[in-house]
Amino acid sequence: MFSKVSALSIPFLFISLLSSYNTYAFSDSDESRSCNINQLVVKDITSSYPELIPYLKDDNSLRYSIDDLQKALIIEGTESSHLKSLLPLYSGASQGEKMLLIVGGMEPLPPKYDNSFVGYFIYKKIDGSNVKITLRRGTASWDIVSKDIERSKTVSLSKKCKHN
Repeated sequence: MFSKVSALSIPFLFISLLSSYNTYAFSDSDESRSCNINQLVVKDITSSYPELIPYLKDDNSLRYSIDDLQKALIIEGTESSHLKSLLPLYSGASQGEKMLLIVGGMEPLPPKYDNSFVGYFIYKKIDGSNVKITLRRGTASWDIVSKDIERSKTVSLSKKCKHN
């Protein structure tokens, strides 16, 4: 039993370390907020996908990092097919953290979907491209509806941020 648990937790630990590799912690001052790589990445992504701005400002939309999904798996105690279907999206390198936004209350859906939940998985590729994957919650998993990639620039911290 122990080897099964440790074998399952190693990939999650590895993914967690990769996703937090490009995260920089600063104090909460105005200057430091402009130095947060994740905030700079989200700002650039919303320049490519302005339709996401209300969801990022709205407290009713749910935002999930890889850490949040791992915590949900622990709380569930079993492997949920819906949660399991989202984990592969977090694999691979990116600038800043990858983020999943879940929103509800959209227009009526095709019969395949018995709910109104829509997901947007956003991240910035290492080459600077912005990615938005649109998801719908199906009966057993989250289905990829579309994947949009917009050319953009890489995001880096300014010199003043690096010297803090």
